Amino acid sequence: MRNHVTGLNFEKFTSAFFEKSENFKVVYNFSNRKIGKVGDYDLVLRLSSSDIFYHQFAGLVPVECKDRISKTNQTDVLKFTQKATSLNLKLGFFATNATFTKDANEFLYLNATKGHLIVPLFKNEMMKVLQNNDNVDDYIDKEIIRMQLLLK
Repeated sequence: MRNHVTGLNFEKFTSAFFEKSENFKVVYNFSNRKIGKVGDYDLVLRLSSSDIFYHQFAGLVPVECKDRISKTNQTDVLKFTQKATSLNLKLGFFATNATFTKDANEFLYLNATKGHLIVPLFKNEMMKVLQNNDNVDDYIDKEIIRMQLLLK
């Protein structure tokens, strides 16, 4: 596992990524963590879009950030999913710089079938969006839709 500083830097990067979004507002991150833990989330977003596409997910959106060398495993996904589903949150993001193990992907799919969509976001793709000055919301929408299509 990588050190705390590397993990915090990844949280800062992910927070900065979401700050470019018009559909999500960062309401909790590393800078206000001293206020107290909010369900032990790395980031919490507030869905601010009035687009009908997002009505199914209304409310708060937790984000987990894992900066690791090895693949993200089912245990990591399970811990985050349990936190999100205990609050009946419908949408979450799992940002990582690694791929997911097969069982972690299967777990993401299983939870999505139960109405809890956890959308993987990959650091290299997020960096490309920022470097190319692409629209962050277009990228996020595409990833949400990709996960939804897996359920069809």
